[in-house]
Formats: sequence, structure tokens, C-alpha cells
Amino acid sequence: KNKNDPALVEAHVKSIRKVYDFIYETLGAKPDVIRAVSGMSVPRAHLYYPPSKLISQIYNYVKDQQKVPFYFKCPAKRLVWQNGRIAGVLAERDRKPFYVQATKGVLIATGGFQYNNALMEKYNPLMAKVTPAGGAGSTGDGLLMAQAYGADVRDTNYIKATFGYQMTSHPNSLHAYYSGAIVVNHAGKRFVDESISYKLISDAALGQPDKFTFQLFDEKVRSEMGGMTKRFAEILDVPELKAGKDTPYCFAGKTLEEVATKAGVDPEGLKATVAQYNADVEKGKDSQFGRTSLTSGFGQMKKIETPPFFLYPSVPRCIATYCGIKIDPRARVIDVFGEPIPGLYACGEATG
Repeated sequence: KNKNDPALVEAHVKSIRKVYDFIYETLGAKPDVIRAVSGMSVPRAHLYYPPSKLISQIYNYVKDQQKVPFYFKCPAKRLVWQNGRIAGVLAERDRKPFYVQATKGVLIATGGFQYNNALMEKYNPLMAKVTPAGGAGSTGDGLLMAQAYGADVRDTNYIKATFGYQMTSHPNSLHAYYSGAIVVNHAGKRFVDESISYKLISDAALGQPDKFTFQLFDEKVRSEMGGMTKRFAEILDVPELKAGKDTPYCFAGKTLEEVATKAGVDPEGLKATVAQYNADVEKGKDSQFGRTSLTSGFGQMKKIETPPFFLYPSVPRCIATYCGIKIDPRARVIDVFGEPIPGLYACGEATG
């Protein structure tokens, strides 16, 4: 909503092609699929499966080709200031102090802080109540170390969860609403335009009286998504769902009444919702929330009409914090007076 830093956005857009070329040409890593998700107006989400494979390829290249040393089980504790600049890092190795001197600077790339409940309560109390997910190292260490030297922050009031996580302990998420599903509550009613960002859908879901809501889709969507990626196949292209049977994370039924009854959703409410939605699809615009596409103008809405039907219980989880250390287009950390902190840089999820 135009509250970003235009110079930072421009720098990111100009540099990102170099990152992609490195991944594609140097590492030889190709995405499984390119999709439009999270309110994107064109397909630009490059999905690699499993993500750990791509990370391992990058790690091996940096370690073996660039001869960069890595220190594991050495938690960073503090930045070191010397001669008017950040000059290194104090860490611990075997519970003893361990110093690393910086010849050019220190780059903070420590991720977000969704696993630091104190920081979540400080910056966004509502999100502190949402179950965290994502990298377990996202505890805000880098943010605190930078703040000790006056680093400013930005976007901390915009932390949002991601909608579509299973009710089970499995970390899988599903965004079937970008492929044609709708999102309903226990009354069987829609409560949001499903084509917007999954973060905004989470806001709407958190405003519902239910602890969890549902993604409703039919066999056409299940079959299409199940064939897209290996990750989707693990969720949707399984024998039980292909046979129209339940799994521990998804309800199935030959009719809307059957699947609704199994899931504890009001059958009449669900039938009325689907009838209205299907009628709106024919007209090209959702009369209730104004949805006209699958995601932000991309893709045509689909009727929910081909049995079996599926209700996928879903909850928001906070997978990232989308905020953090303030930087400029050169990735220099900016202090509370708008000045760069000499020798200190930050990137990625650690930044705003």
C-alpha cells in the first residue's frame, strides 16, 4: 500500500536477476514450477523442492568454490566496535568466547524473529498469539545486536501470518485458493476475497470466531494441484484423496452435504455459499467480496462442481516477520538518526 522504500525496492528488483542467473546457470538448479501466489498479478513464484536441496547447493558452492569457512555451533552474541566502526563479532565456541575479525564489514543475515515471543509481543502482540513456523533460528539475534549500536527498524507493525497451514503438527501449507478453492468458516460461509495476499487472508481468518477455517475445493482443483509439484503431490495426490476418502488433514465427500457433515460445517450454509459462488463465476465477478480472478487479476475463477469435494482445515501460522533492521539500497544498516553505521550491513529476512 505504498508504504515501502522505493529506492530499496528498485535496488532489489535490479539485483534479483543476478541471483536467479547464479542459481539457474552456475548451480544448474531449475524451479519445479512457476506460479502466481500471494496476490501476485503474474506468475513469478519460483518453487524449488525440496528447498533444502537448493540451500545445500548454494552452501556447497560457497564452501568449496569460494573457500569460505563456516563455523557451526558457534552462536553469535555481540557485534564488536573498534576504531569508529563495526570490526567483528563476538561468538561462543564450546561455551568459550570466540572472536571473528571483519576486514570489510559484518553482514547480518540472521532471519526474522517469530520464535522470539518477547520481540513478537513488543512489536505485534496479535501475532504473538499465532503459532510460529519456518526456520527455528529465527529468534531475532541479529536484530538485537544491531539495535545495540543504534540501528533503526521498519515495518514492525506489518507482521502478518500466512494462511493455509494444516491443523496437524506437519509443517505443510496449501494455498488451494489460488487454484480455485474458496475459504469458508464453520457456518459454511465465505469471509474474504481469496485472490488477495495470504497474509491478508490470515487477518480475515484471525477475525473469525473459529479457531480454524477451511479451504473448499473439488476434484478438478485437487487433480490439477496434485500434479504441479512434488510438495503438492505429497498433500493432494495421495491414494485416499484420489479415492474420495478422508486423510488426517483433509475431509472428503461425494456431496457437499457429506463433506460438510464430516468436517463439522453447516451443510445448508455450505450448499448456499457454493450455489451463490458458482452463479457469480458465470458472471465473472463474485458478488459478495468482488473476487474476479484466482490471484490479483491473474487466472479465471472456477466453479466448485466436480465431486468428490474436499474441506481442508487451515490455520494461519507466522512463517516470517517481514520486517526488521532498516537498510539503504547498498544494504548499509541505518541508525535512528538516518545515518549508516560504519562497517555494518544486513540483508534478507533480517531487514525491513
